[in-house]
Amino acid sequence: MWKDPIVEETRKLREEYASKFNHDIDAIFEDIQKRQAQALQKPVSSSRLTQIQPLDEKHLSGILAVAEDLPEWFDETARTKSIPVDIRYQEGFVAVSAQRVVGFVTLYVAEGRLHIGWLGVAREFHRQGIGTRLLAAAEMKARELKIDELATYTLGDSVDYEPYDLTRNFYSKRGFSVYKRSKTDNSGCPEEIWISKRV
Repeated sequence: MWKDPIVEETRKLREEYASKFNHDIDAIFEDIQKRQAQALQKPVSSSRLTQIQPLDEKHLSGILAVAEDLPEWFDETARTKSIPVDIRYQEGFVAVSAQRVVGFVTLYVAEGRLHIGWLGVAREFHRQGIGTRLLAAAEMKARELKIDELATYTLGDSVDYEPYDLTRNFYSKRGFSVYKRSKTDNSGCPEEIWISKRV
């Protein structure tokens, strides 16, 4: 007689679970109630409640608020001039949680690559996967445009500055590598590295 492997596996798991309680239905019921109570107490990750949406004019003030809160990544010129101008002309995506912009990535095409202009995530949303999700949206956009390389530039690794150590590490872990280095006459950014990945 044919046996359904899924049904058999389910029966096996049920038997293993019931055996832990000597098949005592009251003990099993009590364990189920305890697990349900614990599950209800666990906070829902804010990243799971965050939506990635195409960048729209209505998001501009929210993007600027995120940048304003991250002065160690975005200097005064970036916050007051560069980002406000660039986001009006670049495409991109935003991460929205409870109707608030909590992250953004802007994109433009140059030299046969899709470039990341700006990428930032609100401080209290760091390390929740939102930057990775924004990057995934950028990669998807590159494929949609039939562009096989996603690129950006950042502060060079010859400069000892922890926020940008984190930035370079973020990109490196996601497959980006250096394709060009350049020295600048900007004391705030004396070396730039250009990084990219195939998509």
